[in-house]
Amino acid sequence: MQQIEGPRILDTGAGLSYSKTVEYKTRLLYSKYNPAKSILSLIERSEFLPGTLIILKSPCLFYGLAELIQKLPEHCPIIAVEYEAELFSLAKTSLSEINLEESIQLFSSNDLNSLDSYLRKTADSGDIKRVMPLDFSGGVQFNPEFYNTVCFAAQEIISSFWKNRITIVKMGRLFSKNIFCNLQSTSPSLTLGYVSRTVSKPIIVCGAGESLDSTFSDENKEFIRNVKAGKFFILAVDAALSSLMDRGIPVDAVVVMESQSAIQNAFIGTKDSRIPLFADLCSRPQLPSILNGPVIHYATRYASARYLDDLKANSIIDSFIPPLGSVGLTATLIALYLRKNTSVRVYVTGLDFSWSMGLTHAKGTPAHKRRLFCHTKTNMLGAYDAAFGNGSSFVQGKAGSVISSSIMGVYAATFNSMFAREENLIDIREDGLPLDIQEGSIEAECSGDIRDFISALKESEDRRKNDDKIKAWIQNEKNVLITARDLLINGEKSELRDTKIDLNDQLEGLLAPRDYLYLHFPDGTHFSMEAQFLKRVRAEIDYFLKWIRYF
Repeated sequence: MQQIEGPRILDTGAGLSYSKTVEYKTRLLYSKYNPAKSILSLIERSEFLPGTLIILKSPCLFYGLAELIQKLPEHCPIIAVEYEAELFSLAKTSLSEINLEESIQLFSSNDLNSLDSYLRKTADSGDIKRVMPLDFSGGVQFNPEFYNTVCFAAQEIISSFWKNRITIVKMGRLFSKNIFCNLQSTSPSLTLGYVSRTVSKPIIVCGAGESLDSTFSDENKEFIRNVKAGKFFILAVDAALSSLMDRGIPVDAVVVMESQSAIQNAFIGTKDSRIPLFADLCSRPQLPSILNGPVIHYATRYASARYLDDLKANSIIDSFIPPLGSVGLTATLIALYLRKNTSVRVYVTGLDFSWSMGLTHAKGTPAHKRRLFCHTKTNMLGAYDAAFGNGSSFVQGKAGSVISSSIMGVYAATFNSMFAREENLIDIREDGLPLDIQEGSIEAECSGDIRDFISALKESEDRRKNDDKIKAWIQNEKNVLITARDLLINGEKSELRDTKIDLNDQLEGLLAPRDYLYLHFPDGTHFSMEAQFLKRVRAEIDYFLKWIRYF
């Protein structure tokens, strides 16, 4: 095997402050006449905006780093990335020699998990809005695709944060309010951990897409007979519930994550059906009283919120699931939690992430029924507007051309990234966007049962999970909010004033950890003691006290 020559540092004899160059794999990584000229020129002509993440590609000797730091405005962190192991060692030594290790994070190609964590933590600060890569040596040319991928991933992480921020600004207050209401719900409830690994019969995850019609069509009489005989565990998303019930399909559980009142349309005709409900803590709190059955709460970490961490620290939330955005993805994840082991088959249908001309959902779903209700001579039955809406386009599906959108494409890509390697996760759809899971048909034979699942649900009817802990947490929040409100109104004259510490310190200690009060502000990524910020927080205190019913 040919030995790869390591990097050699050569003196150019140019008599400059940056007089050394690096030879690696028979190539010079800096000019032999003026090694730092191109880098310094790049820094000089570049415009750096506040809130920019600077990525140094293949930094080697870190020429120009001091000049770069001096030119950068506020909130411009610097990271360096090196693919070649030997060049990484050289860069690490060089960074140590110039005593700037505290000013920059250096990552190798073996540190991608650490790099990902750093990028997400940096994005969550809310200070970074863009990425700016800089070629800091000729070493970039050895692995250009790697550096391009890193920079693209960094920009995607930052973009995702700001897209999520838009959602939180619009919906964050409702999310937090719903969590308070669901925690105080009188419906007996369990958490997801109580029912995990309790189903040993095959599970069918039913989305609301058009493939649901073909799966449960009249032509599949034997399959439907087996379903009605209880040979499968039917896990439906909220929008598919009424469609399945209209067909006489027994639904074993339904998954909901929607926070707004419009989702109640999906539960028309399900009153007192006692179907078990998997409900996100952020979901609409009125839904359990409609089904009037067992409730299994799960928690989506929709933001890096300190109050969510506090709920987990107090054992009120046992774990979080990632914010997937799609109830179909969440239902698939829950199905994998439910199955006894990986030998239990989980079938997927109705998760199409696409639609056809004139149709958007399966028959009997709320969207389809709404079209039927509104059909007139001037209002067409077909949903053709969806085919020609902004962001819609024709793409290749499993069985031909279908219509999808950018957000549906993201959901499909997320599905593939999360579930591509899952054993016995089977796609039984006839159409829709292709999924990177096993394709197949449903096997008629059923071995297994749901006795453990039913037993766990019966437990929820006898007691509320962590009822005392929930009450204690809610009571503490109420006391803190009342104290903070009095301090904001009366200041130093407040009877609740702690004279041992400064008033501002007392207020910040009470309010900063309770980011449900301000997370939905446009500038709510950080707590602020500015007067205008505190005035808005003061209004939010009254809003949340209204929803605290205990004591």
